[in-house]
Amino acid sequence: MTNHGPKPLKSNLIVILSGFFLVLFTILFSYMTPAARTEKKLESLSVSFLLVSIDALQPAHLGCYGYPGNTSPNIDYWSKRSIVQANTFTQSISTKSALMTLLTSLHPSLHRINDDRVEHKKMSPRIYPLQEILGQMQFKTAACVDGRELPAEGVFRRGFELYEPMGPFSEDGDASVIKNRILPLFEGIFSSNNNLFCLLHSDLLNFPCIPPQPWLSIFVTRQHRSVVKKLEAIPDYARLSRAQKEDSFWQTLAQVKNYNKSLLVELYDGQIRYLDASLGLLLSGLPRQQCHEDLLFVLTSPHGTHLVSPDQRDDTHLLHDTMTHVPLILRLPDNTMGGLIKDTMAELTDVLPTVLELLGAKPLNRIQGQALFQTAQQQKRDGYAYSEATFVQIKQSSIRTQQWKYIKDKLTNTEQLYHLVTDPAESGNLASQERYQTVKQQFQAMLETQSEDSRALEESLFLKKKLDIPLKDQGVSGNFRNIKAGR
Repeated sequence: MTNHGPKPLKSNLIVILSGFFLVLFTILFSYMTPAARTEKKLESLSVSFLLVSIDALQPAHLGCYGYPGNTSPNIDYWSKRSIVQANTFTQSISTKSALMTLLTSLHPSLHRINDDRVEHKKMSPRIYPLQEILGQMQFKTAACVDGRELPAEGVFRRGFELYEPMGPFSEDGDASVIKNRILPLFEGIFSSNNNLFCLLHSDLLNFPCIPPQPWLSIFVTRQHRSVVKKLEAIPDYARLSRAQKEDSFWQTLAQVKNYNKSLLVELYDGQIRYLDASLGLLLSGLPRQQCHEDLLFVLTSPHGTHLVSPDQRDDTHLLHDTMTHVPLILRLPDNTMGGLIKDTMAELTDVLPTVLELLGAKPLNRIQGQALFQTAQQQKRDGYAYSEATFVQIKQSSIRTQQWKYIKDKLTNTEQLYHLVTDPAESGNLASQERYQTVKQQFQAMLETQSEDSRALEESLFLKKKLDIPLKDQGVSGNFRNIKAGR
């Protein structure tokens, strides 16, 4: 006869104890796995964050973006250990404006920093640039920048403990600046086990440029050697102001007839190779552990450039991809997700929230960018990027998707529409064609929505009475393992 009565107490106790030890073993085993050890390590890591901004750097001229010329061996080396965001676009073609957008995750109309305005020395205290936020997270903050573009008395000084208004990659002292200023800064922070945020900004790619030797000779073809000798003979070219450089450069070329547009590309490629060598000197000089384990490295550019002579420049081309498409390379500690190429649409506004997400900080509400590793968040932008060109006599804005580009000029009330799949050079304006009116109206609505969202955010930034502090006394928790596991 089968016994359907209750089991003996001893049997129940054995089952309970077996379950307990099974759970305990599972927990202990999980802490012994490499993933758990990585998580524990990342939660207590000391992070060095190096943000490199190279003005006028076109991704189309970098090897990691498919360029056949050997312009960027060091950048390419690091890109293989990084996440390369293939479709990143700036929100402004003004250096000051775009760089402030990068640091605040706000469009120019909100942070109000531009090249042609006196406000470039001031910014609302309700706007928190990246360096201030990281300072609240116990980061040491330092900037080594081009003093002509970002002087010490300007708004970019705000939030940096150390601010060096000098070129980190300059013709008269690459090795000196890197070895005597930048590397000791990293070594000192590394030895004290602190967190460091360092911004490096260079404007040496602003065209026209004449790279120094031996980089000048790498790309110049035989047909242009005599022309280059004339350019090299310009007295004190490296020390001239930007306006003086342009005048001297184009005046010299005006006296020469045996050159073509390819010379401008050759000079530009040589300058990239020169800057790449300086960047390689910097990265190879960092302490080994920082390079291989603890370095968060981001390389980007405020805007691109047009490689054309003055008589070929046209204001209708200001928001074309040659100016708005910028590189974005993110190297995470321990080479996490190294070699990944992401082709989703991204903006410079996305850098700040992405960095905060990676560092485990709470997100900010009053910004316009989105963390690049949150797929659900990316869908909110519906796969487009916004850009603008705002100067005294120019008011243009654009919406770019993977397939289309729409540009609106507010002052002249003119429009441009390009189908980028069949016209990547943006040479055939479709805005006036009847069959594209529905497409154009959709983009007009998108621009209007963008303006409405900006106006709503502007009210909270400038009219809200209470001044809130977004982050306070937060340490770095490290979110890299979680990001990796989720992708």
